[in-house]
Amino acid sequence: MSFSPIGASIVKNHAPIGAIHVSIVVIGTPIVKNHASIAMIGTPIIENHASIVMIGTPISSSRGPKPPWRSVGAVLDIRTRSAGGSGVRVPAIDPGDGVRAGVRVRKCRCARRRFWYTGRREVPMRQFASRYQSFSDSIRRCGGAACLAWCVLAMAVGGLASNARAQGCEPGWAGGRFNLPGVDITVRAMATFDDGSGEALYIGGDFRVAGTASVRGLARWDGQRWSAVTSMPGEPYAGWAGRVNAMAVYDDGSGPALYVGGEISTIDGVRVGHIARWNGTAWEPLDRGVDRWVHAMAVFDDGNGPALYVGGDFRRAGELDVRGVARWDAGGWSAPPEPGRSLSVRALAVHDDGAGPALYAADHAYIGEVGSGVTGERVSRLDDGGWTILGDTRLGGFIIALHSHDDGSGPALYVGGLFQEIGGLEASGLVRWDGVAWSAVGGGVGDSMSGRVFALATHDDGSGGALYAAGSFRSAGGADINDVARWDGTAWSAVGEDDGRFLVYALASVDLGSGPKLIAGGRQGQRGDVALSGMGVWDGEGWSPPEAGAAMGVFGGVAALTVFDDGSGPQLVAGGSFERAGSMAANSVARWDGERWHAMGQALREGLGTAVFALAVFDDGQGPALYAGGGPLTGTSGPGSHIARWDGSAWAPLGEGLNGNVRAMAVYDDGDGPALYVAGEFTQAGGRLAKHIARWDGAAWSTVGVGAGEGFDRPVFALEVYDRGDGPLLIAGGNFRIAGGTMATRVARWDGERWDAMRFGLGADDVVLTLESYSLGGREMLFAGGDFLNIDGEPMSRVARWDGVSWHPVGVGLQRDVNALVGFDDGTGPALYAAGHFRQLGDDRESLHIARWDGSDWSALGTGLDYEAEALAVHDDGSGPALFAGGVFTTAGGAASIGIARWNGCDACPADLDGDGALTIFDFLVFQNLFDRSDPRADFDGDGELTVLDFLVFQTAFDSGCS
Repeated sequence: MSFSPIGASIVKNHAPIGAIHVSIVVIGTPIVKNHASIAMIGTPIIENHASIVMIGTPISSSRGPKPPWRSVGAVLDIRTRSAGGSGVRVPAIDPGDGVRAGVRVRKCRCARRRFWYTGRREVPMRQFASRYQSFSDSIRRCGGAACLAWCVLAMAVGGLASNARAQGCEPGWAGGRFNLPGVDITVRAMATFDDGSGEALYIGGDFRVAGTASVRGLARWDGQRWSAVTSMPGEPYAGWAGRVNAMAVYDDGSGPALYVGGEISTIDGVRVGHIARWNGTAWEPLDRGVDRWVHAMAVFDDGNGPALYVGGDFRRAGELDVRGVARWDAGGWSAPPEPGRSLSVRALAVHDDGAGPALYAADHAYIGEVGSGVTGERVSRLDDGGWTILGDTRLGGFIIALHSHDDGSGPALYVGGLFQEIGGLEASGLVRWDGVAWSAVGGGVGDSMSGRVFALATHDDGSGGALYAAGSFRSAGGADINDVARWDGTAWSAVGEDDGRFLVYALASVDLGSGPKLIAGGRQGQRGDVALSGMGVWDGEGWSPPEAGAAMGVFGGVAALTVFDDGSGPQLVAGGSFERAGSMAANSVARWDGERWHAMGQALREGLGTAVFALAVFDDGQGPALYAGGGPLTGTSGPGSHIARWDGSAWAPLGEGLNGNVRAMAVYDDGDGPALYVAGEFTQAGGRLAKHIARWDGAAWSTVGVGAGEGFDRPVFALEVYDRGDGPLLIAGGNFRIAGGTMATRVARWDGERWDAMRFGLGADDVVLTLESYSLGGREMLFAGGDFLNIDGEPMSRVARWDGVSWHPVGVGLQRDVNALVGFDDGTGPALYAAGHFRQLGDDRESLHIARWDGSDWSALGTGLDYEAEALAVHDDGSGPALFAGGVFTTAGGAASIGIARWNGCDACPADLDGDGALTIFDFLVFQNLFDRSDPRADFDGDGELTVLDFLVFQTAFDSGCS
């Protein structure tokens, strides 16, 4: 038997003990291959063995039948076989999954530790066998030297496991879970650059996330993964660049560097003045930069050596007065000849029309008589004599793209944008300059009202070099082509399946080692059945996102969350203003099953406009159903919209519906049976007067209150049922002053007969947006959140607590409005969680958009969320209890989390992976299944990677039992 200690190299020697060969591999060793040896839980993956051993204490040997085991990622029907003799049979998987009868196992005791091994029985190599292979045929029995070796092994690995993670689980964000394969907003510029670690694609724009990386307007794609372009990795706002409009690679004599320009003030804390240089390790300013936005860059040798030309809206570069264009080289800024009467340079390109390379610029300028104020777009050429105007557009529009390309008829400058004519030539969207005259390109692209060409590139996808034009258009050369088109010198053609829209701002032909690809960058889009999140890759056969994997984020804003069981188990439902959840078209409502998003019907957007603000579950006598409330009916001004009921397959209206926005819903029994109470900005329900609140009993609408005691004078934004011990009350919060004819400023209660103020007092001094009833400290309390600073004249900084008699502050409170409150125990004790627009606690401690109140103090949840959160819900999606947040954010804890985020709680019994309440061999099987499938639930040490440490920490959790 040989031992390889931590950090040692591969096990080389195998000393026989009796008839058994044993190898022990401890933490830090490489993968061991091609052995007939023993693989234990807690060692690295060992390939090409016939081996298995379970190390843990204890492993159940229950003789009774076990309920079916359900494992995420594999449907396996496992049942315990009856035990006999001195052995216990491990669970068998249904033969359809490739495993035959139960395999006899024996156990060996030493120092109170147990382990299991198989006898000499065949276990087919599929599913179970691929994970837990039988011992080599040389292992026949447990006894003598063999047993001693195994017991020493068990104790050694068990000791390592117990030391791997002494403190157990710590709550934290599930980083990267709700990502998008691509970017979250818009790509506007691209360039390839080698920073010393290999050629990579760099993209710029106004996005905040690329894949699972928090990137802030700049990102690097190496062909496998995204990363931030920053010298401060791990910092929440590292690499912040605002909006990047242009990129270029230039060597000023100190080595090639990536230059970026746009609407940029600082990057990595360095003030850069709208333009900066990345040298591969850090960002550097270009002197004082320029005083306004940069739109274009190009490298051009005007006879004095290569220099970086920069175009934009600026009037100063460094200390120089310039007009829209400036020159940068090793000596600093210099002023080239000014394009006369220019207002803004939009595009730059280098092109040789036969007279030698020259710099071409497209700018917005005064083109009429001096003093006329007439402006338009024009293309000019810079040579030794200065700028020469080649042509201008006199019917409005803009020019945004310049590109040099030879379509077989000679090199020409191609000009794209939104225009109807240039230099007297009528042409739509795209024209060609051959050095002498302008000509149309195959009938043009789009039309004068909608045909916009934003990007041009030359690319060979295997069918020959061609010009690719992209932007926002519906036709090219008269043919129906959406947004991306290919010109081969003779005719236009579509680029693959182009059903759906994909607004493109940037194109690049890139080869990162797998062959040339055309990369298109822009906004969220669709190519046939493929959803593209700001980035699309054309390989000559089809479109795909830049990285594999399904989209999991919700782009567009989540405003409501609830949990609903449609008969297939409880699932999280999100509502908001989104059109897509993950890779599914979702129309403002979607459900999350723990693995992916599902659409819920096709017509909800027609019934609720562009947003869902509230969700609730209510049983109207036909069984529990999901209700969604929100905005107006698209294209219809009458009642009948704003609320709908999901029957499991389609959305249905509730009678004549409501005539205004729904903001809150709650189920309450006022003595006449449970009913759904709906509140918001409406004044009618079912065609009758209903001032901002109404009651739905499953058949008809009714008012809440009678006569002068009915409803509210202003909108209601929150409803909650609260019972302090003397009967439930319905509590309403909002921006009202009068409730049921009674003065009740912004918060009121309904006892089933009348509305009343919470107590005699001034009420809240500003809007109440959310309410939550939760037991904290052993007593049920009502919490209110919003934008108020005082209630009943007492300081309450955006959060307040009602104890049944009076209002109290909740610690130091929060510094800006609170949109949502929910109670949750993440394993560290019951607490109140708040989400909203705030970035700080009341005492100036940072807490970005989400915070936790444990009954005595507020605390941040890691590095929080990067933008506003609007909804909270508690749910176990199969990964353990968790707090879900919804909003318009794109990162949680610094990692990608688009629109929705998951704060992982700690399970009281984390090793109980099959969820049966007991720790058995089944839990080992589930763990290995998850590990083999690279499921993040196998990441027991929480480091974001699946390694040997996860085996060790799982074993520790198993040994620790359930609390």
